Amino acid sequence: DLQISTFNSRTLRQGRLEELVENAVLHQNDIICVQEHRYSHPEELLSRFVNGYQFITSSATRNRGGASVGGVGFLLSPRAQRSLLSVTKVSPRVLVLTANGNPKVTVVCCYAPTNCNEDGDKDRFYRSVHQALREVPAHNMLAVCGDFNARFTEDGPTDNGDRLTAIAEQYRLVICNRMFQKPVSKVWTYEDPHRGRHQLDFIPRTLR
Repeated sequence: DLQISTFNSRTLRQGRLEELVENAVLHQNDIICVQEHRYSHPEELLSRFVNGYQFITSSATRNRGGASVGGVGFLLSPRAQRSLLSVTKVSPRVLVLTANGNPKVTVVCCYAPTNCNEDGDKDRFYRSVHQALREVPAHNMLAVCGDFNARFTEDGPTDNGDRLTAIAEQYRLVICNRMFQKPVSKVWTYEDPHRGRHQLDFIPRTLR
């Protein structure tokens, strides 16, 4: 089976892509869904190779100051490359990979707007997620990986948490990393400027 993971890099420039490849080799990751690589390019999809690993990206966007922001992609091991059938861009925040297998595997890489973004931004993102998921054949193994900027707290989920839960329920997905029997201190994926630690990254998937 292919080992699938997700990672918000905050940037992969200045040698950090090579560092990510080293860690993929160390941890035997076959497919890493990457958010915020911040590479800007004119091509709809761009492929490059680093030490045998293939990195396929859709472009980051430019903010009002001209800086590159966002961008999603897949980092693929040589084994994943041999199984690769297609990569499709759905939106600047959603990318879909299909790999051969029995059954075939579909991986959706997502980067959600933050919880404080306008509802319109979140609506557009989740429409693109629905668009991607509606196209997945029912017999495919499906994993939806990414930085959903969602939180599940003792006071209940945030808006993004509610939206993620609705997606999982509609498509009969299990949010796997919410099932870990670990204290909060062991499952955080993001540290804020005030050193608060939160779990924002999730992997809803089919269980077969």
